[in-house]
Amino acid sequence: MIYDFDKIVDRRNSGSYKWDGMKRLFGRDDLLPFWVADMDFATPKPVTDAFKQRLEHPVFGYKARGESYCRAILKWLAVRHGWVVKREWLTFCPPGVVQSIHMLVNLLSEPGDEIILQTPAYNPLINVVTGNNRKLLRNELKLTGNRYEIDFDDLTRKISGKTRLMILCSPHNPSGRVWKEDELGKLTDICIDNNIKIISDEIHADFVYKGHRHIPLGSLSDKARNNAITCLSAGKTFNISGLQQAVLVIPDEATRHLFEEARDVAQINLDNIFSEVATEAAYTHCGEWLDQLITYLQCNVEYLSDYLGKNLPEVNVIKPEGTYLVWLDMRELGKSSREINDLLVNRAGVALYEGKEFGEKREGFFRMNIACPRTLLSDGLKRISDALKNY
Repeated sequence: MIYDFDKIVDRRNSGSYKWDGMKRLFGRDDLLPFWVADMDFATPKPVTDAFKQRLEHPVFGYKARGESYCRAILKWLAVRHGWVVKREWLTFCPPGVVQSIHMLVNLLSEPGDEIILQTPAYNPLINVVTGNNRKLLRNELKLTGNRYEIDFDDLTRKISGKTRLMILCSPHNPSGRVWKEDELGKLTDICIDNNIKIISDEIHADFVYKGHRHIPLGSLSDKARNNAITCLSAGKTFNISGLQQAVLVIPDEATRHLFEEARDVAQINLDNIFSEVATEAAYTHCGEWLDQLITYLQCNVEYLSDYLGKNLPEVNVIKPEGTYLVWLDMRELGKSSREINDLLVNRAGVALYEGKEFGEKREGFFRMNIACPRTLLSDGLKRISDALKNY
């Protein structure tokens, strides 16, 4: 079956955070949105069909977790990522990945402890560190040309006796890096040698482009598996983030029990009925849909790169190896981020995330979400190019 990703879905006035929630951040709501990580493609039909079937039953009480749901997750990890996970390693946190990481930070460290994060970083990951009175240890990624690399010398130099955790983003948001096996192995060795557990946010794991492969951190080796806590969700992959769910793989029994006890005390142990229905349907029936989507997204990346290369060559495109997010280096325009953002919003009529949303030292950087029909992307790029060239 051939899927149509060129179809425009009108999302205005649907309660969409992406389309209807821009005024708070950008001061107006009539923009083309390329900011938050939310796709403009319809959720695949097997998922909506599963919703309709469940709606035939008129009661929506508390949900007992189904084993067919768990089997679908295990099969997806095995087939899609070559990772054989035992059923008992799975645990769940219905609110989501960031909320799970928030709980883990509080369970596995104390106020004042240091937590490593590779920057630039997704802002909510920064917030779960600083907002919980932990010290953020920035392992700044090195930008070489248009590709980011891990600075292992910086990492080993900064680690101290108070460093307790590392939060890894894999694939990396916002740079789009897909970490290689040797990079993950070296990172794991450093952390294990220093008694540092790694919380691996792998929410973008299913979006990896040709020539690259996502390697789940816990699949590297026995020692990596026992030191890793992997956070996953079908939310980004199938555009069902509004259903709020997360799956965690925690092979270490003591850590898993600690997490589950805290989760149960907070009474967030029961699944949303429809997140379970959606995830099971998606993992069972939507692999081909995802394959075609990834091809479409990679063409969007190439289209963006070619367009800006011809029309706005001052912008350095950090081409992603994974995710549907593109990190743009606009420093050669010779304008401040505030000036560029003003032009984007008030001249181009588009919304991008400013670099300041990803930590300090991001002057001149912007993140653009390209998970949309190409006509929208083309319109947005023309607006951006015209606004920045003419002013």
